[in-house]
Amino acid sequence: MSPRQKVIVKYLSKRSSEIRRLEFPNQAIEYIISTAGRWINVVANESIEVKAGQPVVVKIDPIHLNPKEITLTCPVSRHALGMLLGLYGSEGKPQPIEDSRVYDKAIFLAIRDGVIEDGDMLGIINAVVVYAVLEKQIIRVDHFGSVIC
Repeated sequence: MSPRQKVIVKYLSKRSSEIRRLEFPNQAIEYIISTAGRWINVVANESIEVKAGQPVVVKIDPIHLNPKEITLTCPVSRHALGMLLGLYGSEGKPQPIEDSRVYDKAIFLAIRDGVIEDGDMLGIINAVVVYAVLEKQIIRVDHFGSVIC
């Protein structure tokens, strides 16, 4: 881990359109990903021209995430013009994972020139629940007297 005690998170203020900053402790957070989740279709909510090799922010139908859900993009291309990279949420203060969140933009990397049309499926997001790992290791003893970690 980095020796830095704090990190800076930069975001775009929705009110002033200025880049703002927040300072957070630099700490690793251990978690467990649930094996249960849901697949969410990411659907364009606008028509937009794309150029090969250029990422673009695309408006999408709103995606609602429950508390403690994270997203992983499905690594299989679902659109002829390129690949969904992920949801976009850099406007406004960072949203804590403990709260419900809504995303209405996605980042798409074009591999061909063309037009994404309103209603096109850009890709699939896997939404999975994460659980915090206990801070202290639990030591148990089985019925033979052996330690189980």
